[in-house]
Amino acid sequence: MRLARWILPITAAASVAALVCAMPASAGWSARVTATGSVTVGQESVTVAPTAVSTVMTNDLYQTTYLVSVTNVQTSTTFAGTSDVTLTTLPASTPATGLGTLLTAVIWPVSSAASCTTAAVRQPGAAAGDWSSGVTSTAVALAPQATALFCVRGYPTGGTASSANSGQSRESLAAALGSASGTMTFTPAFRADITLGDLQGQATATSDAITTSLIYPFTLLSNLSTYYQVKPQNITPAVCLDLRGGVGGGTGAPIDTFTCHNIGTDVTLGNQAISMLPVSGLNAVQLRVRTTNTNNGFLTASNTNIGAGVAIGASNTANLQQLWIPQEVSNAGGSLLQLVNASSGLCLTAPNPPSVVSMQTCASDSAMQTYWYPVGLPFP
Repeated sequence: MRLARWILPITAAASVAALVCAMPASAGWSARVTATGSVTVGQESVTVAPTAVSTVMTNDLYQTTYLVSVTNVQTSTTFAGTSDVTLTTLPASTPATGLGTLLTAVIWPVSSAASCTTAAVRQPGAAAGDWSSGVTSTAVALAPQATALFCVRGYPTGGTASSANSGQSRESLAAALGSASGTMTFTPAFRADITLGDLQGQATATSDAITTSLIYPFTLLSNLSTYYQVKPQNITPAVCLDLRGGVGGGTGAPIDTFTCHNIGTDVTLGNQAISMLPVSGLNAVQLRVRTTNTNNGFLTASNTNIGAGVAIGASNTANLQQLWIPQEVSNAGGSLLQLVNASSGLCLTAPNPPSVVSMQTCASDSAMQTYWYPVGLPFP
């Protein structure tokens, strides 16, 4: 009677270049049996190949998506049965920042690559949890040489996996994702495990990094009990945000840019005086022009589309189009803020030459950056 030791080489190769790059890995497991003569054991192997579908998180879409293929590459004729495979999302071993601790990962199997897009809806029973702790999918039965596909969605913890603008919870999450540079980075890894009876195999690969883009820290002005003239950085000589029609402008009057008034304490020039009013429990504010109607003058995006205008309306903190996320791009020479709409994630943008403002996709553009200068009008 002899003891024979089974050595099971496990190989992994993943390609993610334009979409996939090579990253071989190997591991071995052994089992001990009692037998007469020698026992030859076939190979139980798996490969994992992640492909980045969308990896950049922006103010308008706090979400990333990966398509990951797992292949049962074992060639044994001795052990030719169907194996079980799982996919696990892993944090990077040395992440550049703590972004991974802010993310939730969701994994579900898909029937084709076309089923894993930024608009794909997570399926019932999908595995979910903190990305930094690792999340493992449910097992999928896989025959030799067959491939299983998984869709992996990443999004800020406390938010939603939905790709719809209305589901992004920006007014709650703005502070968590903001950084002084506007960018944070996290490089995830994906591990495939394969099991056939007592035999096991494993392979790991990394993919393109997750990054945030132009998401800056949520910032309130130091004095919230005064009005400010707001000057877009992109226009010289300086102009100010302005309520078209003056302080008597009614609901629906548009916000434009106009030559800055010397306001002093002249309340008739209050159509260029804007206050920042924090909304309790949220990383968001209302922006109010000093009109003659105390329940009017609240800046409201007309809709959630690119190019939407901004007009004034009555106060309504339940209307996300009236909530704004001021983000500090720089504090050199005073706070330089971009104003992100909580409903769409788009940035308030001043045109040059001066005209009505609009909502545009946030960019490194001075048209979206504003300086705030206090004025002496009585509050409110």
